[in-house]
Parts: sequence; structure tokens; C-alpha cells
Amino acid sequence: MTTPLRERMTEDMKIRNLALNTQKSYLEQVSRFARYFGKSPAVLGQEDIRTYQFYLTQEKKLAPGSIVIAVSALRFLYKVTLRQAWDFDDMIPAPKTPKKLPVILSPRGGSGVSRLRVGEQTSHHSDHLLCRRLTYLRSRLFTSAPH
Repeated sequence: MTTPLRERMTEDMKIRNLALNTQKSYLEQVSRFARYFGKSPAVLGQEDIRTYQFYLTQEKKLAPGSIVIAVSALRFLYKVTLRQAWDFDDMIPAPKTPKKLPVILSPRGGSGVSRLRVGEQTSHHSDHLLCRRLTYLRSRLFTSAPH
């Protein structure tokens, strides 16, 4: 069933030229939000949004990336479609995403190079090989003749 609010949000997303997948995702997120409370988002407020975010993080245990999509959809709904004059950075904060560890190159068995994330558990043997390789490269870097 299409509601006037859904139609208005769809129009607003089209006016802003949001990608079709983004539009579908936002509508799905807003629909889930409405179903959670059993009410139209138009009658829900700031405390309801906070309650829903807590539900997503603590009960559903969604990954930060999934929560960002829900947060973005709610921000769009309330800021653009419903034209609420809230401070959205404080009201609907995006979750902090964990920083990705850098990728370093590691020799594996002397042949080829494979990817290894810093902090990954490795065998003692591969740690030793990595240490030897880094020591070798460091010595080459600091003992090479200037150009």
C-alpha cells in the first residue's frame, strides 16, 4: 500500500536524483522503522528515533554499515520530506565505523606475495618470515647509495 508520505519521499528522492537502489533502500528502511512502532513516521519523534537506533545496535546487533543506511534514510525522511528543523548531527548520529587495518605485503613460503592485515593471527613461521623480509628491506633502504 502506498501512502502519501511514501509518495512524497519518493518524489523528493527523484528530485534529488538519488540512485534507484538508494531510493529502494531508503524506502525499505523507513518502512522497517514504521513497522517497529506500528505507526506512521510522521507521528514519531526524536525519542522514537533514538529508541530505534538503540534497537538496531543492541538488539539486532547490526554492523555499522547497515546502521548508516538506516540513519541516512531517517535523516532524509525527517530533514527533506517532513522538513523537521532538528540538529540532525546530534539528533540522528551516524555510528562510528571501525577503522580498517592497513594492508601490508607479506612473503609466503618464498614464492609470490600475499595480502596480510596487520593484527591478523599468523603462525610463528610467517611472523618470522615477515620480520626477516622487513629487516632486509629496511637495510636496503638505508644503505643504498644516494642517487
